[in-house]
Amino acid sequence: MIGRTQIDEVEDVEMKVPPMVEEFWAKKVRKLLRPEGGTPMEHHSKIAGKIKFQITRFSHKISDDFKKPTRKWMIQMLYGIQASKDVKLSNIARSLNEQIPLIKTESRLSRNLGRMDLTERINGKLIAEGAGGSRKRR
Repeated sequence: MIGRTQIDEVEDVEMKVPPMVEEFWAKKVRKLLRPEGGTPMEHHSKIAGKIKFQITRFSHKISDDFKKPTRKWMIQMLYGIQASKDVKLSNIARSLNEQIPLIKTESRLSRNLGRMDLTERINGKLIAEGAGGSRKRR
């Protein structure tokens, strides 16, 4: 969970976000701002925007050399894990709130998860990011 001080420390970095990613997040933020049967939660929009930015920035760092469908899947998985606070596919799929049956979303996530082993590539990106980050702080 992201603490209040971490959210306030997010830098305003200009970043080019693909339209597909922007559309995905726009839907999520709209749903967050106006839940079914509720009133707008506009005071949460700043926090939601910063969280969206952090997840998008992180996912771009670890998936920049993957193909577009894989990058989209990674963003959805990261968002789903963060939103559901769980790693079970059914809970991740539920947190995405897609307009298709839950079983279809879960099957798509599962199929993409089993398609290839991303461990080495992602670990390499995370190690490089961690090594780069530690040199900048010194």
